[in-house]
Amino acid sequence: MIVPHNAMFDTGMLTAEFRRTGAAADDLLSLCTLGLARRHGRTAGSLRSADCAPRGSRP
Repeated sequence: MIVPHNAMFDTGMLTAEFRRTGAAADDLLSLCTLGLARRHGRTAGSLRSADCAPRGSRP
């Protein structure tokens, strides 16, 4: 499972790279943090990854 901030972009890119190498990405699971931010009321301000994460939660 991957947890990207924009799963549509990241899974598309990863699927293309898997195909390019001859591997299958049939079961690529993802949890989109951008979708979660939208779904759970993050409407004010920016939806950038850095703005959605709680302060101090990023390295």
